[in-house]
Amino acid sequence: MPFKSDKVDKELVARLAELTGLSSKDANTLAKAGQSVRVPEGWSIIFETTPSDKAYILLDGEVDVRKSGETIATVGPGGVVGEIGLLNRKLRSASVVAATPIEAIHFTAEAIEDLVKNVPAFSELFKHAAESRTQD
Repeated sequence: MPFKSDKVDKELVARLAELTGLSSKDANTLAKAGQSVRVPEGWSIIFETTPSDKAYILLDGEVDVRKSGETIATVGPGGVVGEIGLLNRKLRSASVVAATPIEAIHFTAEAIEDLVKNVPAFSELFKHAAESRTQD
């Protein structure tokens, strides 16, 4: 798998493992595949009707998921956003806006594809996140 770095912050790995329920080994793999980002309150990290090219796991803070400007869900630490468009290979069905300052792990579509293929526990987490928001 083409991961970005061999050096990973141990605190980040511990937080990922705690928030997602993944093993330390799997959390370490995720941390290597993604990039830690901080986003101010009010900023959009995903825009409705745009191509699906990334996903995030939230480490701290909350985001609002908005469809046509209306908040349809709020996601907090340990939550995954951006997965539905990647799994369905369609344009984004909603926007995601930071309701508070957030810290998250950003994954490219390519990194997600590798993780889904090679880390079974992540694949389950990713697919479960999508299913939980599309069964209404």
